[in-house]
Amino acid sequence: SGRESVPVALNLDVPTDDAAVSLKVTNYPATGTLSLPDRTLSPESSLTVGEVEGLRYEPQIGASAPVEIAFEIRADSGAAKPAKMKLSPSVDPCDLAAGEPLDLQGVVPGLLPNEIGADAVKLCEAAVKAYPDVARFRYELGRALLAAGKVDQARKAIQQAADRGHVRAVFELGYLHATGTGLAADRKQANTFYAAAADKGDPYGMTSWGRALFHGYGVERDTGKGLDLLLKAAAMGHTYAMNDLGAIFTEGRNGVPADQARAVAFLKAGVQRQDMYSMNLLGRNYLSGRGVEKDPKAALELFQKAIDLGQPYAPASLARMYRDGVGVEQNLDEAQRLFELATSRGDQSGAYDRAALEMQKGDKADQAV
Repeated sequence: SGRESVPVALNLDVPTDDAAVSLKVTNYPATGTLSLPDRTLSPESSLTVGEVEGLRYEPQIGASAPVEIAFEIRADSGAAKPAKMKLSPSVDPCDLAAGEPLDLQGVVPGLLPNEIGADAVKLCEAAVKAYPDVARFRYELGRALLAAGKVDQARKAIQQAADRGHVRAVFELGYLHATGTGLAADRKQANTFYAAAADKGDPYGMTSWGRALFHGYGVERDTGKGLDLLLKAAAMGHTYAMNDLGAIFTEGRNGVPADQARAVAFLKAGVQRQDMYSMNLLGRNYLSGRGVEKDPKAALELFQKAIDLGQPYAPASLARMYRDGVGVEQNLDEAQRLFELATSRGDQSGAYDRAALEMQKGDKADQAV
């Protein structure tokens, strides 16, 4: 079940218990962290024989291949006897149920909040109980509780994870403050957490802090630093940053000149990662011909895919094609159906266009709008 493996207790069989013997790490794992209860080891670390039983390995992003760790055993005599071992980190059910994408301290590709299932709370409670000192499980428990609507318990678990050094949890505290989830919305407080997570290299933190700096949300505007953080987060694979950059370079904002080709490159990268917001934005580019050859068929396919994934603004994007007969045969009934879908997803401009189309069709405008 992998129960004993996160972090993996190494249980090394050292051929001596002589206190004069020390070990030097000669082959540090390519992913993950080697640690002792009181410190994290680096590629050059040494440790004593007495410390070996406390040696642990914590896997990181997506590490499922066997991990090789090698030690050189040294006695006072100076003769070195290399010892080598292989580890296969396995993943806890909590990670599979509530791990998050691009979590630097995560071990799985991760799930979005709406993908977290009902059993995640139970699985992560078990993981926290089994490994009380692994901060990641407390964070994943927090995610599971949030998905289950248990906001107060979630915030407590996320706070505990942050206190224990889980970087994504620090970002998440910022997000809770920014959105007013279970507490009063406080943009400045949110920024403090975003900045702290960004400083530790978290791509979510970089995106939110970069966005705040770029636009001056609750902080003095610093376009250069904000743009730099967004670019770094995008390079790490965060699609929200890609979409922000797509918008910035499509229109040119805050003194950053428009660069259509660059905008399209970021949006295409987002689409490759199945981001539904990237799909809707790139579809609009194909419709308008900004940064790409006009291609209504490609736009329609992107809008449809985004709709299927639940994107809120894509229904209206496609509805306007049917309303105006752009790239498709005009079909006001289909446009109306899609505007209604947009309205149900909370798209205000879609709701406005829906009402306008009602009027145009000579019907009485739907009072529900």
